[in-house]
Amino acid sequence: MLELKDRPVVIGNEDRELYDRLKETEEIFRVKGLEWKDIFIIAVGWGVRKNSRKQIQKQYSGGLFRTSYLREEDEALLAAVALYDASDEKILADGEKEKVVEIAEEYAHGGIHELWDWVQSTPLETFEKDFEAEVVK
Repeated sequence: MLELKDRPVVIGNEDRELYDRLKETEEIFRVKGLEWKDIFIIAVGWGVRKNSRKQIQKQYSGGLFRTSYLREEDEALLAAVALYDASDEKILADGEKEKVVEIAEEYAHGGIHELWDWVQSTPLETFEKDFEAEVVK
C-alpha cells in the first residue's frame, strides 16, 4: 500500500462538468452508484491508453474527492501508472509518493476529455461492446 497523504485530488476547472455528465449518465457504464474516484480511475486509464497526459493549468477549487477514499487496489493502479510513466521504481519511494498522484491527475485531465469525446461519438446501443473493445486493444 502506498500510504498516500490525505489531500484533495486535483482536476482541471473545465473537467468538473465532464465528470458530472459521466456520473449522471448511468447508462454509459451501467453501474449504479458510480463514485467520483471510480470515474477518475477510468479517466486515468483512458488517458494512459490514449497517451494523453496533460498538465492542469487552472484547478477546480476543492478537488474531486480526497485521496483517503482510494482503496488499496486503486492505489496499486495509480502506482502502476506512475511506474509506467516514470520507468523508475524510485517513484514509489517515500519522498516521491506525491508524484504518483500528480501523474494520475495529469493522465485523468487528458483522459476525461478524450473519454467524453469518445462517449459523444459512440452510439449508446453499442457503447458497452465498443468500450470493451477499445479497452482491450
